[in-house]
Amino acid sequence: MFSEKTNLTVDEAKENSAPMWEEFISKATKLHSALKSALVAIAAFLDAFQKIADAATNARDLNQLRALRS
Repeated sequence: MFSEKTNLTVDEAKENSAPMWEEFISKATKLHSALKSALVAIAAFLDAFQKIADAATNARDLNQLRALRS
């Protein structure tokens, strides 16, 4: 008798939790997508920042060369 009740309870729990698991998977998928988008945006930002840093370094090097020639 106890075994039958336990089996029914487990089966009911499985059936009742299915919508929760579906929602969890849906939210996890959305989080994954958002994190991927954030990483793409961060990479683009860092590329732009690197271009600025490279330009500043090149400008400094040119000024040093001009100072040496004078």
